[in-house]
Amino acid sequence: DGYDIALTQFSYLQFLNEHWQFIVGKLDLFADGDANEFATGRGRTQFNHWSINYPTGVLLVPASTIGAGLIYEPSHDMVFTTSVTSGTECVRNDCFNDLDDSGYISATTASFQFNLNGLPGGFTGSYIHFFDFDFTDLNEITISPDEGLVGSDKDHSWLASGSFWQYLSAEGVHEGPINVHDRLPDLQGWGFFGRFTFADEDVNPWQASVSLGIGGRGLFQSRPDDLFGVGYFYNDLSTDRFLPDLGYEDKGEGFEAFYNFAITKSVRFSTNLQYLEWIVPPNDDAVVVSGRLQIIL
Repeated sequence: DGYDIALTQFSYLQFLNEHWQFIVGKLDLFADGDANEFATGRGRTQFNHWSINYPTGVLLVPASTIGAGLIYEPSHDMVFTTSVTSGTECVRNDCFNDLDDSGYISATTASFQFNLNGLPGGFTGSYIHFFDFDFTDLNEITISPDEGLVGSDKDHSWLASGSFWQYLSAEGVHEGPINVHDRLPDLQGWGFFGRFTFADEDVNPWQASVSLGIGGRGLFQSRPDDLFGVGYFYNDLSTDRFLPDLGYEDKGEGFEAFYNFAITKSVRFSTNLQYLEWIVPPNDDAVVVSGRLQIIL
């Protein structure tokens, strides 16, 4: 019946001193993607596919909910964050009425940047713990003629992930840390990236995932602000627990390549090609070709 407007983030950030910050409010937990120099941006500037922008297993995390967190930055090259949020998805409401519906989530992240032979690189490690949830234990799942898929309950779960990137070639000298949140490679050059995830296989159908690739900016000297990337992802799906005897594939994988043209500083056009292996029988694999125009005001 028309369109909805949703307020996905409304938060307050306070610096306590030069090293500590505090944030509270309604939070967009997926923001601009998992911070990575060559594979982030929520599909706006770099890769389109979810599994190259995020650890696949975090699909259990709500997109928008309320919470609070602490940020500790002992140096410009090192950041630690810890937060507690509601596990309730509340994109279209204020969260408070359903605060206890889906339990809670605690998340801890550590990010480091370094130089390897004078070229910037970085690593981010995360651990997420779910508690007071109503998960279905996939080890106990059965198919009932009357109720469909049923299983016993489990009230907690976990997920661990790591993300890394490293320049292999770059123009000029970079002073200070790379801004991994701006959705663009900071330097004219290229490098490689990777992301891996392990999850509690009792409740998470994506028990492991990995993505790898290369990316950068300025493939051609005449076009220093164009972006490019080629990536691969693999998701290990627990079909023996999650979808028993239904003929589904036990993995999902695919490739993606993009080239992003910087028409002006405010206008970008990206061409994108994806090859996706289909896990649902009897469908065929898919080739997806797309274009994306971005205007920054």
